Amino acid sequence: MQEYTQKSDSCKKQAEYADISEACRRHLTEFEQKLEEQGYHNIALVAYQMKQS
Repeated sequence: MQEYTQKSDSCKKQAEYADISEACRRHLTEFEQKLEEQGYHNIALVAYQMKQS
């Protein structure tokens, strides 16, 4: 989130954290773990939902 908010204030107005199910959160966590196993360290996957204009 840090880099996302630093890039542009207009970006913050266009998207917000997505309200996703627990099952989706588990899938993201599992994918983060697979990335870690493949040598991609300190990766956090975040779901954003674009706001309607």
